[in-house]
Amino acid sequence: MRLTKHQRFTLAFYLDHRDRPPTSGEFFRRYALALFLRVLIVAVSAVACDVANIPSIGFLVAGLLIGATLRDWRHYYYTMHVWPLIQAIVEWERAARLLEDAESAGS
Repeated sequence: MRLTKHQRFTLAFYLDHRDRPPTSGEFFRRYALALFLRVLIVAVSAVACDVANIPSIGFLVAGLLIGATLRDWRHYYYTMHVWPLIQAIVEWERAARLLEDAESAGS
């Protein structure tokens, strides 16, 4: 079976959490750099828009980045809450074989 990059990433994520559920702390550790960059972009755009006297653009950028962060958090939060179900129905040996086959085939 040929797996896409996203499918390989998802299978690897599931296999990493085979014995322990994902946590909110892990979300912040895993995406710390992306979260930091989003905060930095908001701060820089707020200052630049304030200097240029167009605060509405600064609010727009801040709203877009805050919305994207909340969307990512909601997706991870949902995964944390359905994890017991995922853990119960995934065939772990098959998932590991699929990932190994995909990586050895270079797909």
